Amino acid sequence: MQAAIVTGCARGIGRAVALQLAKDGYNVALNDLPSSICLLNHLKQDLADRNPEIKSIITTGDITRETDVQRMVDETVHGLGSLDVLIANAGTCFAKPFIDTESFEVSQNHAANADDLERMFSLNVRGTHACMRAAARVMIAQGRGGRIVTASSIASYRGK
Repeated sequence: MQAAIVTGCARGIGRAVALQLAKDGYNVALNDLPSSICLLNHLKQDLADRNPEIKSIITTGDITRETDVQRMVDETVHGLGSLDVLIANAGTCFAKPFIDTESFEVSQNHAANADDLERMFSLNVRGTHACMRAAARVMIAQGRGGRIVTASSIASYRGK
């Protein structure tokens, strides 16, 4: 049976994707921040109730930390036997008008500050890149390729 990792799957799109992958017969590694462990446990139970033939594991971690990403991939391969699909779903945005981000100063007078922008860039770009790179290395080493899917939300299309 093939195995997939879904990042950011404690809620929303990631949760729905994990449920669908299990329904489609994939073993699933569930990833989100450690603070989401209760939601991940509920998702793991939902997967087991709906699809008793599949295996799922929880691998918490922050994808902005490369050591967490590598541990997530290693735990997936060890726990599920392979890595065939990565759904890089984890992401963030701040719900503030773009024009309020022009200063980049850390100040209470600005709706977004350098910390907001750095967190968003670190997660959405660097973290996604780290996940894709780590997964691709395993998929290549396995000798049969795999699938890497990145996700975004309507926030990328919505302007103020």
